[in-house]
Amino acid sequence: MTENTYAYFSSRAIISGNYFQVGELNNRILKNDLKEEKNGNEKSLEKEIKRINTGTIDFQYDMEVVTSGDGCNLLSVKVKRNDSKKYEGPLEEITLEYPITLRAREEEKWNFYLTYLKEDINESKECSFHIEFRSWQTNLSWGEGFSMMSSTSDIVLELEGERVESMEISERESDKVEEKEIKNEDNESESKEEKDKERLEEKNKDSGDDKKDINLEKDYEESEREDDKEEKIKDEDGYNDKEDNSLEKEEMDIKEEEEDDKLEDKKEEPSDKEL
Repeated sequence: MTENTYAYFSSRAIISGNYFQVGELNNRILKNDLKEEKNGNEKSLEKEIKRINTGTIDFQYDMEVVTSGDGCNLLSVKVKRNDSKKYEGPLEEITLEYPITLRAREEEKWNFYLTYLKEDINESKECSFHIEFRSWQTNLSWGEGFSMMSSTSDIVLELEGERVESMEISERESDKVEEKEIKNEDNESESKEEKDKERLEEKNKDSGDDKKDINLEKDYEESEREDDKEEKIKDEDGYNDKEDNSLEKEEMDIKEEEEDDKLEDKKEEPSDKEL
C-alpha cells in the first residue's frame, strides 16, 4: 500500500502607488443677454451667450437652434463664436461644424445677430426659439460616459411689419416684470423698515413714559416718607407736651396739698383767747 504526498503553494504581490481619479463634466452659462437695434426699415436683435467649462475635464459639444412659429422663416441670422464668424443665413437652416471642444476652465462667447425687413411681413407672425447644447467626453460618443445637456430660455418674437416700430421680445418683458418685482420688494423692505422704526420710536416713547411714571412714583414715595417723618416728629412733640402738662399738674396738686396742710395746721393751733 502506497501513501500519497501533497504540497500546497501560495504567493502574494503588493502593488503600491495606485491612484484613481474621477473627473467632472460641467458647464455654466455666464451671460444670456438680448440687444435690439434699428437701422431704417431693418430691425436687428443680438443674442449674446457666454459659457464656461466649470468641470475638471475637457468636453466636446454640438449646438442646435430649436425654432417654432410661422415667422421664423422671415428671420436671417449671423453667428459668431469668440468674434469669429461661423454662419450667416436663414435662422431655420443653421449648420455648424461639430463637435466643438471646450477645455477645462475655458470660456467661450456666442453671438447671434437676427434681422428682418418690415416690408416682408403683411400680417402678424410669431417666432419662438431657444438654443440647446449637448456636451460629452472627448474620448467617447454622445450618450457614453459623462454627458450633459443645457439650454437657454425661449425667445418669443412678435413680428407685425409696419404696424409696429420694433420687435416685441418676451424675455425683455419678463425682465421688466422682474425689475418691477425687485422694486416692489425694495419698497416693501423700506416700508417694513419704516414700520419697524415707528414701532421702535413708540417703544422708546412708552419706555420714556414708564420712566417718567417711575420717577413720579419715586417722588410720591419720598414725599410720603417726608410726611410720615413730619407726623412722627409732631407726635413726639405732642407727647412731650403732654408729659410737660402732666408734670405741671402734679406740681400744682402738690402745692395745693401743701397749702391745705398748712391751713389744717393753723386750724388745730389754739388761739390766745382760748389760752
